[in-house]
Order: sequence, then structure tokens, then C-alpha cells
Amino acid sequence: MGKPLTRASLLLGVGGIRCATTSIAAHLETWDGMACSRNKELGLLQGEDWSPTDVEDRRSDYLSHFPLNGSTRTLFDATTSALYDSTVTLGNARKIAEQVYAFVVLRHPLDRALSAFNYFSKSGREPLDSFACAVREDLSGKRAGWHPSLRYASASDYVPSVNTFVEVLGSENVEIIRFANVISQPQPTLTRVANLIGLEPSSVAFQHYNSSHTASPLGQHKLVKSVSSLLPRRSVEAVKSGVALVTARSKEQHAADPSEIPADIAHYFSELEDRVKSELGIGFALDEERGGDT
Repeated sequence: MGKPLTRASLLLGVGGIRCATTSIAAHLETWDGMACSRNKELGLLQGEDWSPTDVEDRRSDYLSHFPLNGSTRTLFDATTSALYDSTVTLGNARKIAEQVYAFVVLRHPLDRALSAFNYFSKSGREPLDSFACAVREDLSGKRAGWHPSLRYASASDYVPSVNTFVEVLGSENVEIIRFANVISQPQPTLTRVANLIGLEPSSVAFQHYNSSHTASPLGQHKLVKSVSSLLPRRSVEAVKSGVALVTARSKEQHAADPSEIPADIAHYFSELEDRVKSELGIGFALDEERGGDT
């Protein structure tokens, strides 16, 4: 079995779904010494632990997705789903490179869930019209086995996975970033990522893509690649056939309004917010999280 890379490190970009990882990934493509995966959301590190008998083939396949050259110092893999499969992801990542770093983008739990619900409703992938009903389905276990994109409650519970990243990689190799800072202070925030891995940040202006990701080829790839894993099988063909369906759903689906959220749902997300603050030391201001719905 071959050894992990020593000449280049691996940077994992993870975050709650709808936390601007697509925008960050596009910007990191402009950094010298950075080899970003040709497509976002590779998902190759998730799912199952690579066995000793196939790790060489898995590593070779993984590396084939990066434009490696003599100046490459860091590989960058932006996969939001890694946050929800952290133990397996990190185990396989250590088989790619000896030095693994990660940045984790966190957003106010309720705002992230609302943004995800509105986005997937408009794209036709959320089967319910009510945010509260969708959350209750998740909390009751009815959405067990569904893709994290549509599990609005559990996907906003960041603490267990972030703790795993810190425990496995070491706190000195993990940078925790607030979504609001990515939007309002992109250069200082990205400089923290650069300092983490020892590269110079690009001077190119950071662009925050809108909720449809129309400016981002990475976002377009993510939309197409992930569609078959988001819903139960009976819904997949309807979504794939989709332009008419998506257009119809986006017109008739009412966006979730924070002021209309039932007290029990609001309380649940408030507890998640308190947990992030007490265990990770990250505070959120809900109003600051608005102004960038991606």
C-alpha cells in the first residue's frame, strides 16, 4: 500500500449546507499553490472507510480529480456533506495526505435551516410546503436516511461533527468561521484560512454568489450531481425531468418566514444556538446572518 502525500497538504472545506462554501471554493481556485477539485462536492471521502486492499486505487482515483502540477502545495476539497460524515471523511483524508487541514463555516442554526428550506422548495426538491412540518418530520425520525440537505433540524446541529474535526486533526489545524464574516469581511476571513495552510491569499475580489448560484459552474455541478441523492427514489425522476416542475414549484411555494415559526420549533433552534456558543465559543446574531441567502 502506497503512502499518503507528503509534498502537498489536503484542505477540507466543510460547513452547514447553505453556508457559502461554493463561493469560497470558487475564490480558492485563484490562489497560487492551490489545486482545487475540478468539481465541488466530490463526496469520495464519505460513505465508507477505505480498506487496505483498495486504498491505493481509491487514492489514485481521488487525486485524478485535481489539476496537480509541480507548484501544488495544497489540495482543496469542498464537500459540505463531510460535516455530516466526519469520522469516515477524516479517516480517508488521512490516507490521502499526511497533513490535513479543515475550515468549517457555521451559520446561525435557524437561519441556515430556513435558507435551505427556501432554496430546496424553490428548486422542487422539498416535498412539503411548511418549514415547521418539514422540521417536525426530521425530529420525529421520518427523514432518517434522507440526504442532510432535507434534514433541516439535524443538519443544524453542528457541535458533534465539529468536535470530531478538532479531536482528529487538532485544534491548530482547524479554523472555525462564521458565515456572517464570510459575507461582511471576506478578505480577513480568508486570510485566516491562508495562515492556516501557509499560502498567500489571492488579491482577486471575493464574489458571494446568489441563491441560484448562477455565477458559479461549481454550483451548477453540485445541483446536477446531488439531485438523485436528495429525495426518496419516487421523487428523483420528477426532479430530473425538471425545468417545468422547478418553475412551477418556485412560483407556488411560499418562502418560510421567521416570524411565522411555531414556538417549539424556535425553541429547538435556540437550544442549538446556545450549544454552539457554549461548546464551540461561536456566537451568532440572527440579523447579521441575513443579507446573503446562500
